[in-house]
Amino acid sequence: MNDPANPFQTGSCDTDNEVYDIAIEGNFLYTAEGNGYDRVELISISNPRHPVVLSDWYAGDYWSMGIEARNSLAYVAVRYSGLYVVDFSVPTASVNVGAYKSGGYNEDVALNDNYYFLVGDDGLKILKLKGANMPPFV
Repeated sequence: MNDPANPFQTGSCDTDNEVYDIAIEGNFLYTAEGNGYDRVELISISNPRHPVVLSDWYAGDYWSMGIEARNSLAYVAVRYSGLYVVDFSVPTASVNVGAYKSGGYNEDVALNDNYYFLVGDDGLKILKLKGANMPPFV
């Protein structure tokens, strides 16, 4: 951005529902959505003027609240359910590859090395992953 004091819109894209959080990895944007269409959408932002929804992952009956993305994996904090790991390595076909079920209202997730920090109304949970390829959780 040449002038940070004057941002302007270059493109837009409709999502299925309210977006609570986003994560960006390379040319992909991941949305955490809730309030009816509880899902994660994968959007190509390779052309910022014309972003394109490539696929989605349904989170069940609970809202996707927070999201992080690394190595084509989306780490999704799902309200009243837990943390889910969704593989988007094939952008048009998402696959759930792991989960940590927890009670309470899960609000957000953050990653640091092999530790995952899940926060919600029952406090902070620190999760460590087994093995080099992430899930399953310890």
